[in-house]
Amino acid sequence: FLFNLKQRNIIKDYQNNDTSIVQNMLFDYITDLPNKNNIEIIITEHINSATRHNKSFYVLAIKALDYYNLKKDSNEKSDKLSVGIADAILSSIRDEDTTARVSEDEYIVVFNEYLEEKNHSIPIDRIKESLKNINVSYATCSYPKDADSTDSLIQSALTKL
Repeated sequence: FLFNLKQRNIIKDYQNNDTSIVQNMLFDYITDLPNKNNIEIIITEHINSATRHNKSFYVLAIKALDYYNLKKDSNEKSDKLSVGIADAILSSIRDEDTTARVSEDEYIVVFNEYLEEKNHSIPIDRIKESLKNINVSYATCSYPKDADSTDSLIQSALTKL
């Protein structure tokens, strides 16, 4: 009986570790947003869908300009800024859009492919309004107009910051 109980606990520990490994691989540990690995998967899926339906979609890059100054003072302050930015973005985007923290001070928002070009500024303006008290910069790019692959789309958005 004790052997079986011990085996069950070992198996349970492995399952918990597997979940933790997947969580760390795909999500940012401070904000719980998808991370760069995860958003690359999501963008690839968007590209495949947009190509099939002959649509485009937009990516918004956001950079927290004061992040490293805060981090010099305190990790707690920089973490609080990261969570604040994540919360502001999440409260401003639609359910079908996705945001990720791709580096310590950079975020990507992927807008659904059915967002027409003439309307893409509406959710972006909502995000800007929610972040108006935080020193950030913005850049946008679109698929396939500005870039035609996952890596080039992310790089295109981030290099414009």
